[in-house]
Amino acid sequence: MDAAFDYIVVGAGAGGGVVASRLALAGHRVLVIEAGGPVESRNSEVPLFHPHASEDPSLSWRMFVRHYPENVPRDSKAACDGRIFYPRGAAVGGSTAVNAMIGILPHHSDWDGLAAMTKDETWNSREMHRYFRRIERCQYIAMPLVRDAHELNPGEHGFEGWLPLNRPDRSDVLERLDPVLTRLIAAALFANYPELAKAFRQVQDQYKAAKPILLEHVRRSIGTVLDADKLLNDIGRSALRNLVASQKSRRDEPETISHLTETLQSLGATFRQIHEHPHELALQKLFLFEAFGRLKRVLASLDSVLDPNDIRVLNDRRQGVFFIPQAIDARTGKRVGTADFLNHVREEKPGNLTIQSGVYVSRVLLQEHQSGYRAIGVECIPGEQTFEGAHRGHRRDPTGPPFRILARREVILCAGALNTPALLLLSGIGPKWEIEQANSRPESASKIEPLVDLPGVGQNLHDRYEITVLYRMKEFISLLAHCACDPNGSLDADPEWQRWQRREGGPYASNGAVIGFSRRSRPDLLDPDLFVLGLPGRFVGYKVGYARDLLDGDGRACWSWVILKGHSRNRKGTVKLASRDPLAMPDICFHYFDPQDPGDQADLEDLQEGVRLVRELMSRAEVQGAEEDGALAGRDGADLAAAIRAEAWGHHACGTCQIGADDDADAVLSSDFRVRGTWNLRVVDASVFPNIPGFFLAMPVYMAAEKAADVIHAASTAPPAGPAPLPRSKT
Repeated sequence: MDAAFDYIVVGAGAGGGVVASRLALAGHRVLVIEAGGPVESRNSEVPLFHPHASEDPSLSWRMFVRHYPENVPRDSKAACDGRIFYPRGAAVGGSTAVNAMIGILPHHSDWDGLAAMTKDETWNSREMHRYFRRIERCQYIAMPLVRDAHELNPGEHGFEGWLPLNRPDRSDVLERLDPVLTRLIAAALFANYPELAKAFRQVQDQYKAAKPILLEHVRRSIGTVLDADKLLNDIGRSALRNLVASQKSRRDEPETISHLTETLQSLGATFRQIHEHPHELALQKLFLFEAFGRLKRVLASLDSVLDPNDIRVLNDRRQGVFFIPQAIDARTGKRVGTADFLNHVREEKPGNLTIQSGVYVSRVLLQEHQSGYRAIGVECIPGEQTFEGAHRGHRRDPTGPPFRILARREVILCAGALNTPALLLLSGIGPKWEIEQANSRPESASKIEPLVDLPGVGQNLHDRYEITVLYRMKEFISLLAHCACDPNGSLDADPEWQRWQRREGGPYASNGAVIGFSRRSRPDLLDPDLFVLGLPGRFVGYKVGYARDLLDGDGRACWSWVILKGHSRNRKGTVKLASRDPLAMPDICFHYFDPQDPGDQADLEDLQEGVRLVRELMSRAEVQGAEEDGALAGRDGADLAAAIRAEAWGHHACGTCQIGADDDADAVLSSDFRVRGTWNLRVVDASVFPNIPGFFLAMPVYMAAEKAADVIHAASTAPPAGPAPLPRSKT
């Protein structure tokens, strides 16, 4: 059989979609094989429907995992067998077709740590940021005339990449800034910036003292009595509206919270002078107008402070409040993922890129070659929904016998952190003892020939932890009051749906998150390790039917603070073969919160600190009628720790084919993505990361895939290299 393609890429998600597109653009002939089908559902297209996308049988696998070996403690979200629903994309685009579209950069230390670990400086944060700028098409900051001039682009954004990043029109929040949302957003700001909160309280007090004098001045000047609160537009509400409103960065103005604090203090001092020296009001009016003008200018420049992808925020390791960049095209209001990149490249280079969907790769074809094994192609099973992860009632039999496809140059595995290690094991690459154990089971499936003993395959599985502090309000939250939010029902009478169809933004053109903030759980940490998202609705984690439950019943009167614990310490998770049948779901266990492991207990304490921060924030917010609800309500101390152990979850699996140095016994890959002990076989997906980067995984995978494409293309014109060496123990 002749090889028709230079490269075979297995999986069209965040890793495979990018590396395949870049290699095709570089002139190579590339075949992308995707087990799922094409994206043909509005659940994927409409950003607000992303929860429904993750449960759509045409877009996703229904995979289940264990948090503990014995499923104890039991999670209230667990299925009848104790396992937990773990959403995964199953379509062209992979999980980028179903995720929440958040595009936030990891910390510099994530990349610099990987560079130090691998002894490969091409992984350092400065080098990796170049890939971010290649990816990003920033739509929430005005594009400078000269993109590479630092003084015109101090945040170091990209403006010509394939992925639009947008902060959906915050006028929707502005228009619905009811007392509940006002207090929640203000509480998030003030909880993160105590000096700002102090200045705000002082200016309120000083304004109240000066208010009678201002009222009298207005009465004398205009001949009528005006409401001074409306006259000055309620300083706090005005400031908050300016923060929420969609502003473009002003690069020539102050850009830190300290400037806003100082400006409020100046405004307060002017009010104090008016109160203490009313006879000098004519003079103080000049200072008052100047202070208001300065406040307006400072507020207009705050976008960089509230932008988690601004290079200055990353350089300073800032914690604080952020508006969330999302992969949503501002022009259309639609999701953008790797399916869009692939389709664009296929149109531009039709002879270079072929996408074969509805085909499941069952193993890599390996041929003994010199001192290792050479990947020459893949074996495939035809037919959509053949994998055991297909939704109940949707799984189908293969549409034909297995067949083979050969590659002239390389096979690149991008099936994700759960399926890639299983595919390697099925191909005879992994811990020899595990392959032998799989062969000892009495099954009809063929036995696996152990070829390359790589102990790290399927090990080091880990994730961020997440937990929700849920609040129930007295009334529905206004932001989604007019949204039907039902993709299965009629939306014709929904004014917000009509607005989205007219490409005018609105709630449907966002993922639903209103605000987020990062914090350090411990004062000795260099980088923030907690990220808290605030969103309307009842979201307490993933279970079958969670998308329906978000806004059903009293869900529209709920507010969820979702706490993400970054840089988690647990590395004990595993992906193993449950069967030699390639269509069987692997056995996945994360081994949460080992009570004997100090690192695991530190993670648990950090999550408890996150709960404490949220509760303190809500106490400051003083939202009338808000009551904590859900599994954590009323719990503290040991009871809270037990509830977190039971209810925490995650959905950013990584680490199961980790990159590492030659002397790292657990390294599966070299720093250039090559599978050790093999020729012409690489892995490019979330499984490559030894430690989970940042808070949200899509952007780091995109960046790694851009790097991989450069590495692979460079190798295509270089003299042939030997196999990536097998790892050796440190001496």
